[in-house]
Amino acid sequence: MRAFHIEAKLTATCKIHSPAQLALWDAQAQRDAGQFRTPLVIHRWNGNKIWWVRVLKPGWPAVWLTLPEFLTSTHIWEPV
Repeated sequence: MRAFHIEAKLTATCKIHSPAQLALWDAQAQRDAGQFRTPLVIHRWNGNKIWWVRVLKPGWPAVWLTLPEFLTSTHIWEPV
């Protein structure tokens, strides 16, 4: 997991569809990741047991995956 910077967000309500919130989280993850790690935003909210992973791989569109989907997506693990 050293290839990733993980920005974890636990909130009272779902923020997956909030462009303003995502812009803040994405910017923080990208800033903190530096140039050698892929930024990830992981998000879960009250009442939901599933963690969602937002992959911010440079040159790729940002995408949400469930944690199990992320862990089994081999293309995500390729170096930046």
